[in-house]
Amino acid sequence: MKISNILLLTILNLSLALCASASSIREDVDDEKYLDLGNNEGDYVFDPAKQTTPDFAGVGYIKNIITGQSGSGILIAPQWVLTAASVIQNTVVEGETEEDEDTVEEPRAENIRIFFGKGGVNGDFIKLAAVDAVYVHPAWTAALLAAEDDQELLTQGVDIALLKLSEPIDDIRNYPIDTRADSTELGALFISGYGYFGNGKDGVIENDKFKRSVQNTVDRILNIQVTVPGYENLVGGQLAADFDPSFDLTINEGLRDNTLNGVPDAPEGDELDMRYLGDGNSNEIPTNLEGTPLMGDTGGPWIVRFPNSRGFLVAGVTSFSNSDKGLYGDISVATRVANFADWIVPKLLEDTIPNSFSAGNGWLYREGFGFYNPDTLPWIYQAQRGYLYVVPGQNIDDPNGIWMWSRDLRAWLWTRGDVLPFAWRGDLAFTVIEWES
Repeated sequence: MKISNILLLTILNLSLALCASASSIREDVDDEKYLDLGNNEGDYVFDPAKQTTPDFAGVGYIKNIITGQSGSGILIAPQWVLTAASVIQNTVVEGETEEDEDTVEEPRAENIRIFFGKGGVNGDFIKLAAVDAVYVHPAWTAALLAAEDDQELLTQGVDIALLKLSEPIDDIRNYPIDTRADSTELGALFISGYGYFGNGKDGVIENDKFKRSVQNTVDRILNIQVTVPGYENLVGGQLAADFDPSFDLTINEGLRDNTLNGVPDAPEGDELDMRYLGDGNSNEIPTNLEGTPLMGDTGGPWIVRFPNSRGFLVAGVTSFSNSDKGLYGDISVATRVANFADWIVPKLLEDTIPNSFSAGNGWLYREGFGFYNPDTLPWIYQAQRGYLYVVPGQNIDDPNGIWMWSRDLRAWLWTRGDVLPFAWRGDLAFTVIEWES
């Protein structure tokens, strides 16, 4: 068996130059601020009315209890965690003879656990979740087999996976994903995860596995034409950000900064070549809690509040960095979620409203049920009836059907696949729901 050196950003990563995780921070800012942000304490308590900072309770620590490999992920629906494929699937099994084809080891859901809570991995966890099913984007699996090296694999922009939990989690906030594949907006972001700790001047210091969150700025949005055989029509996506020091030249003179302003420089040593990110602009002024992911943060969210958006959205999941050092000037890359909305969204409701198909930009359609958008699960937005709260754990085609609370009607509605487009109202009046077949 060959363990691919494409094992990216996991704690047991065999290719450390690719890793990204618990965070390298500014050395001139107290680490307690980053810990407070990651755990919504101190000045960073989540206020749902103001939403000045995200609620990071849904950032989980993912671990394979057999191999020990670990990473991070984000709860995007009561029963679904979004992460990077590299956290879950990263082993290529060589054929026994030259005639035998190499294969990719399939991840086993029963071996994966997800921990949600405050502090470190060894602290008090709010939830320990088992995994019922693993969905790795098939382009990633194909790329693992086809790529000649890490550079070719990681620059495809397909490092993404979904984990379906055994039971829904209803008492931890989940975040909607960004579904706007045509968006070119850059903005401030928050990156979160568990893993190694360091600072931009000294690099990696220790593997303390504490949950931290950092701030940064999205410097690049890339749409990438995938070159993996069988997926040449797929457009992958990535976001990128650099790690800038403060302007105090007495402590930071000579350190790299603003590395994404223009075309990135040629790689040094064993760094990955980031020149594929192309030309662009980057703000040289660091954020107050500037930072970059390290080993262990892979799969953790890039949460963005775009201008004029209704709230925070998960725009990416950490994929890799050009270096494992965590120094100023390092460039981190996330898989862009919007490019995979039409793959993600149907899965979120596959057990509740099956036989739906993607209508683009995060919308789904089922005959009789009409067009609907599930990006705020367990609430969905139905094109004619508005917001409906769908009780988790139901299936519209089961004999018991599904119950939904209508915000506009202020009433419970019941329906079933064989009675669509009608529904039974909570007051027992049979009514037509204005869904178009």
